[in-house]
Amino acid sequence: MFVNLPVPGDKIHTDLSGRGWEVQGQGAFIFDVVKDSSGPLGLKFKNWQTFADPTPILGEAIKRGIVPIEAITGSGA
Repeated sequence: MFVNLPVPGDKIHTDLSGRGWEVQGQGAFIFDVVKDSSGPLGLKFKNWQTFADPTPILGEAIKRGIVPIEAITGSGA
């Protein structure tokens, strides 16, 4: 998973297409595919789940001052 944040930074990560990104995080997908003649090639997605670890993105957002640390820790409220 790659992201660019609203406050610009260096694009130090590259995806498989060669595009540059500012932050890289880990992610995963789970697909359930079923036979269905109305779908492309006779298949359709029944279920699709996406999982991502926001830690590297939040860490960079805190460093750049986009997100205050209090928003993460819950202190100062």
